[in-house]
Amino acid sequence: MIKETSNLQKALAVLLYDQFDCPDVEAGQDDETMIQYIIYALIEKNENICPFKNYLSVPFCKTYKSGCEKGLMIDCGADAELVWKEFIRID
Repeated sequence: MIKETSNLQKALAVLLYDQFDCPDVEAGQDDETMIQYIIYALIEKNENICPFKNYLSVPFCKTYKSGCEKGLMIDCGADAELVWKEFIRID
C-alpha cells in the first residue's frame, strides 16, 4: 500500500529546503528522517545556544544539568542533537 504524503510533510520539506541546508529533503520521508532534518535545522539556526536556557525558565535539561554555566550556550559537553531532542521531548 502506498502511503499518501500529508500536506504537513510537503510544507515541512519545502520549508527545510528553502530556509536551511537540506537539499536532500523530500516530502513523504519517514518521520525519523524528517525529525533529523528539523533537528539539524534548529542547530544550524541556533548554533550552540541551549534551547532550555533560551526558551524556558529552567536553565538546564534533565540529563546534562551538571556542568551548565550561566549564559545561553550548550556548555556542559552535551551533544546539541541530544539536547534538542530532549527539549522537543523526542525519545
